Amino acid sequence: MIQYTRTMAAVSVTLAALGLLAMGLLGSPPAHAQGADVVCLYNDPNFRGTRTCVDGEVSRNRLRANRDNAISSLQIDEGWGLRVCEERNFGGWCRHFAGDIRRLRASNNAISSFEVYRVLTRDPAPPPPPPPPASGVVCLFEDHHYGGDSICVDGPTEIARLQPWDNDIISSFKVQPGWHLTVCRDRNYGGWCREFTADEPRLRASNDAISSFKVRRVVIEPPRERVACLYTHADFGGLAVCSEEATTISNLGPRINDRISSVRLAPGWSIIICTDANMRGRCARLDEDWARFGPGFNDGVSSYQVFETAAAPPGGGGGGGIIVPGDGGPVVNLPGIIGAIAGEACLYEHAGFRGASVCARAGTEQRNMPPSQNNQVSSLRIPDGLLVLACDQPNFGGRCERYTADIPFVGPGFNDRISSYRVMPNL
Repeated sequence: MIQYTRTMAAVSVTLAALGLLAMGLLGSPPAHAQGADVVCLYNDPNFRGTRTCVDGEVSRNRLRANRDNAISSLQIDEGWGLRVCEERNFGGWCRHFAGDIRRLRASNNAISSFEVYRVLTRDPAPPPPPPPPASGVVCLFEDHHYGGDSICVDGPTEIARLQPWDNDIISSFKVQPGWHLTVCRDRNYGGWCREFTADEPRLRASNDAISSFKVRRVVIEPPRERVACLYTHADFGGLAVCSEEATTISNLGPRINDRISSVRLAPGWSIIICTDANMRGRCARLDEDWARFGPGFNDGVSSYQVFETAAAPPGGGGGGGIIVPGDGGPVVNLPGIIGAIAGEACLYEHAGFRGASVCARAGTEQRNMPPSQNNQVSSLRIPDGLLVLACDQPNFGGRCERYTADIPFVGPGFNDRISSYRVMPNL
């Protein structure tokens, strides 16, 4: 049976109730007519206006004129279904509904015929199993956080041109350890490209903008031991420049040139440091750590060579000797280095032949020792056949002493007072 009823304010509700409805205080949908109707079709949204109700299965191929193309909301009891069609006699498009619809959208004011049917209830089918997780050394996903469709590869791959349905849709990807992903904006690896070696759950600047990519294996080499490090501060502090193998640095960069104050060496390795570029100026060889340079070399190193102790120093000076600078300048010994070259006299900063030192051959003279060496000498080592004339004033002025053999301590009267010297044969 089909019932057509019209809501009459004077008959069905009081004026007070109408006021409450207008204010939204009686917002629940109206009950079906006589409590027996299973489906009602309303002219207005939210179950208002003229309604058409049925109490069971029915097929209506033609709505009355005041209902035709005027339906805007539906009430459908549980266990029932409703088919609505655009044209009479179930022509045009048709749609199925179950449950209340407060506001029709695509079908609003476009229903001309309908059919009510009973929905057969049954145990719900188990949900389909989730798709297997994407697997591969690299997977690119359509959505953020690894959602949506994916493209996975199992090894080194180059995709120069994504298919139209994959182009410009990538929003996240997973990269297994040991693999490297390069993504590019344009086909054939054009435009900007970005490198990744780890998962990216949410692309930002590159989101939906990838047209080609490459996958390759990352070759991870074991870390190499540092065999020599030069530091800008004493006690191995500050900035450092390190070598992992035999090397020659002929000119330290501006950030570290003339700033070296200490050196650390791995066992079996040696270093030659020089005050000028290209291994020139005053040079010294070290075979062990040196935590604090003296005045002769502190903040004065501009070039260096690193080599294995058992091997000859690069550039000459084999047999464990000290490399002689190309410009013939003096060779300096520091604690821990191999002894002075035969035929050289050495002046040391401290008693007992310790501390920084400067060494020179016969015929060498220093009329005015530089500030880093002036008034710094406390002991001398002099080989047979040489003589050192040392004076406490520049240009061999003031008090002078002649030394022809090793002097472990020059004495309190002459300690830290030498300002000029000359090395001569002891005839």
